[in-house]
Amino acid sequence: MVLVGILVVPVAACVSAQGLGSSEHHGRSLVGMDRQAVCVECHTFEKNRHHPSHVPYPPPGREQRYAPVPQLAARGIDVQKGELTCLTCHDLHNREPWHLPVGMTQSSLCLACHQI
Repeated sequence: MVLVGILVVPVAACVSAQGLGSSEHHGRSLVGMDRQAVCVECHTFEKNRHHPSHVPYPPPGREQRYAPVPQLAARGIDVQKGELTCLTCHDLHNREPWHLPVGMTQSSLCLACHQI
C-alpha cells in the first residue's frame, strides 16, 4: 500500500494504470458498474482526512456560503443527485494527479464550492 494524497491505494493499482476513460479506470472495466461503489473497493479512506461523501450539497440552511450547482457543473464539478460523492471531485476522464476537475493551486478546487 502507498499513501496517495488522502487515499491509501494498493501499489499495483497505481503502477498498472493503462489509461482512463468512461469505461476503464486503472485497467478495470467500469461498464455497467456503480462507479461510486467501485471506488471503495480499492481506495481506503483515512478517517478525518477526506472530504465527506454522500452528504447534501449545498448543506441545508447554508446555501449562501456555497456556489450554485450550475456554476460547479460549468467547471466540471459533478454534484450527483444533490449530493457530494467521490466523483464530484474526481473526474476519471482527467489524467492529472488525483483526477481532479479543477487544479489545487491556491485551493482552487476547494474554493469552487466553498465561498468564503
